[in-house]
Amino acid sequence: MDFRTEANCEKYLMKMRWSDGFCCPNCDNDTFYKIQTRNL
Repeated sequence: MDFRTEANCEKYLMKMRWSDGFCCPNCDNDTFYKIQTRNL
């Protein structure tokens, strides 16, 4: 796969992991937060 932007890659990975939308495996919550402060 060729991803031209980091956002496109992120969308693809989210879709692959949670094809029916995000759901927390611990509490079944459908809200998520992107951590902006981590240095990768």
